Amino acid sequence: MVERGKRIKINPVIDNIELFKREYLCQWIEPSKEYQEAYKLWLWYFYNCELYDSIICTGRNEYEDFMPRTNEEMRLININASNNLRYIQTQRKNLKETGININEEDWNSAKRNFDRYKLQSLQEEYNHYFNKEII
Repeated sequence: MVERGKRIKINPVIDNIELFKREYLCQWIEPSKEYQEAYKLWLWYFYNCELYDSIICTGRNEYEDFMPRTNEEMRLININASNNLRYIQTQRKNLKETGININEEDWNSAKRNFDRYKLQSLQEEYNHYFNKEII
């Protein structure tokens, strides 16, 4: 995070060259190891939350998302989400100790990837990254 009053140094020539390569030449920058690890942690979090929600929640919304119908269901899914978040935050600290320091930009960028994923999409992605067949 940038301190108040400080400006981020931007090099418009280099930034525009990179943008041009991505947009017109279809050359993509390989994601960093830190981003890949953040991506896996958020994938684990969202998959496990959605899987738990699919088991606990008896309601659905207009988009066929799993929704809690009772206060007890809401309480249970909040506890699960909180436990899962604590787990990935601990894993992030463990990665930092091994030399993989995930910065806030990579952390939040990886999180945004999964905001609107449904359970089936998460299962496919989870299977791809963790090589586990899901029943």
